Amino acid sequence: MKYLVWTTIGVIAAVVLLWFGLRNHTAATETDSEVMVLAQWLTDSGAKLYGSFWCSACNYQKELFGKAANELPYVECSSPDKTAQTQPCLTAHILRYPTWEFSDGSRHEGVLTLEQLKQLTGYQAQLVGPTT
Repeated sequence: MKYLVWTTIGVIAAVVLLWFGLRNHTAATETDSEVMVLAQWLTDSGAKLYGSFWCSACNYQKELFGKAANELPYVECSSPDKTAQTQPCLTAHILRYPTWEFSDGSRHEGVLTLEQLKQLTGYQAQLVGPTT
């Protein structure tokens, strides 16, 4: 019984350490200016990030952008008291947070890496805005 308790504690500790390690490895390969350009690209491309202030995955998604998180095309879906969904999110039929919606109408639920966002939007580092 003692072995099972200590094994369980060890597994939980390993998962927690791994989780914190991944959270702290946000945009390590990206400079602040590169992430800022990506955030602006997402906005200019018509992408939207639907989320909620109480959603830990949404907060993690924004953390990937560091200081550039304020530049994201973020749409808050929760009322301040957490009891209702805001009208823009009801209209967009948002069911899960975070949800990314792109200009072509495609959607992806869950956290996306910076690289995934680049690929999904045709991001080109040398450009400031999307091509038309």
